[in-house]
Amino acid sequence: MKAKYLITFIMIAVINLLWGIDAKTNELTTQKNSKQMETITLVASITTKKGSEVQMLELLKQLVVKSRKEKGCIRYDLHLSVEKSNVFVMYEIWKSQEALNKHMQTVHFIGYKENSKEILESLDVLKLKKLD
Repeated sequence: MKAKYLITFIMIAVINLLWGIDAKTNELTTQKNSKQMETITLVASITTKKGSEVQMLELLKQLVVKSRKEKGCIRYDLHLSVEKSNVFVMYEIWKSQEALNKHMQTVHFIGYKENSKEILESLDVLKLKKLD
């Protein structure tokens, strides 16, 4: 009889783990953590001062190479506007908000911000939420 209860207990525990149910609170942990696990997409439009395009391009290329190596980086792409040669667009996808926060604290990101501030004309960042 004890073996039967033990097997039942183990089966319930396994089902709870698979469904993501917290044994103490009986809540779905997947719902609680779903916001933490959502990917973060950013589109940054970087306008550099006229005449500084080559310098900005070099800074951005260095940033791209190092950022792509980060653990939470899914995508980090650099684009140049076809109409305006001084407008660069970064398209980024991060595994989580935590990964993005860590990225913004890296030496290479802080260095980019410091080295580009004199040639940066404007910066517009859109944080996007995937709908499908």
